[in-house]
Amino acid sequence: MRVDRRCRTSRVVPQSSQADPVDAQARVRGAVRGALTPLSVPNLAKTLRLDGGGGGAGPSLGAIIEELAAAGEISGALRGGGGTWAPHVHARAQQDSVLAFFR
Repeated sequence: MRVDRRCRTSRVVPQSSQADPVDAQARVRGAVRGALTPLSVPNLAKTLRLDGGGGGAGPSLGAIIEELAAAGEISGALRGGGGTWAPHVHARAQQDSVLAFFR
């Protein structure tokens, strides 16, 4: 158990529980859905604290992203061997820009 000191009143937060994978998946879903430009997967893992610093027992960030994309919860693709997440909105904007140039 650890004490969460981010709020004024201390509350005890369990270090690991069955909710951790669900919490990680929800954080990844929110971060990836909000992305408008390509994201570096290793940098995102560090930002979300999913880089294996806590023992590394959970699934990797790339696996979580692939699972969410397969389920249709996020739209986009992993590029560069899984090192970059390219959201659908970015690819669509690039395509529209190129088409507008040739018109």
